[in-house]
Amino acid sequence: EIREEGPEPDLASLVGLDETRRADFLLRSIKIPADRAFFEGNGFSSYRSYGQLAATRAALCIEEGSTLIGVLPTGAGKTDVAITVIKDAFELGRTSVIVVPTTALVFDMERRFRKVISEVWGYSGVEDIPLGWHAETSEEDRQTISSNIQMGQQPVLITSPEAIARARVKDSLMNAAKSGLVGWFVVDEAHMIIEWGSDFRMEFSELGLFATQLVKEAKMAGVRQCRVLLLSATLSTQQIHQLKRDFAGISPVRLVASNHFRREPEIWIAPLS
Repeated sequence: EIREEGPEPDLASLVGLDETRRADFLLRSIKIPADRAFFEGNGFSSYRSYGQLAATRAALCIEEGSTLIGVLPTGAGKTDVAITVIKDAFELGRTSVIVVPTTALVFDMERRFRKVISEVWGYSGVEDIPLGWHAETSEEDRQTISSNIQMGQQPVLITSPEAIARARVKDSLMNAAKSGLVGWFVVDEAHMIIEWGSDFRMEFSELGLFATQLVKEAKMAGVRQCRVLLLSATLSTQQIHQLKRDFAGISPVRLVASNHFRREPEIWIAPLS
């Protein structure tokens, strides 16, 4: 029940909850048959949850130049959603970008994409293509990535907000956008845009402006525009409203939220005899 008096409730937290269950959502017991796009993207024969299914189908169906906010609980397979749509874009000769908050996540996601691209997508030679851009990326790899982006031969670029803000990556992506060669702009852990972007790592707060510029460049050139996917497990109603404002230039901004209570620890206390 939503009451008129008092503070605004966290609307995202009200989605998909079953109050008869206590903190243990059946992520492992639900088997939802995968459709063709999800199976070909990840190699999985089933979805982990209905929320993952809804987010994947919504992402595949949103218009060019629009944004999807996906709120899925930890363990529900947010990255699987991104992999599915990125495969679709790469097969059209377009590069997608995944922005992550830490270098460790760049390494982690780069390993995962290498495996998926070779074993599931069926593309050989991916071990020779650098997919991540971080502080330790060699000059040779940076040149390779920049060149591949502008030729539509870079499957994915996994990087940080700081790298996006620098001229080299920024210019490569803007030039690619003018040719219709940018497929998706994905932000993993999108709540960081607000939580860190306000007074810590300011480059997070500039991601909305950068993505908007990618779309504008494509529109002005009359070519295909990129789509935006913002993924998180923890977005409040206020943060969702803020993301809608930050990415208002890439509209419409749509929301798929599938929240669930997480498993809680039980603490037992007994007197020591």
